Amino acid sequence: MLQGEMDSHLGYGRKVRGEKEPANRRNGYSHKSVNSAYGKPDDAVPRDRDGSFEPKAIPKRLKTAGKEIL
Repeated sequence: MLQGEMDSHLGYGRKVRGEKEPANRRNGYSHKSVNSAYGKPDDAVPRDRDGSFEPKAIPKRLKTAGKEIL
């Protein structure tokens, strides 16, 4: 789900090789733990080089989530 958001943000898929138009690229993952009603899952949230990716599924700086997010 988060990979799909990153693909949409950057404008190209994860497996695309060769020249890409935008200067912004993927830059690994950040690990995030969110307290929720279902436990404490550890998620790998993708990063981009300029830090402009704002995931909708698990927003940045979120520590506690209800059932509506997870």
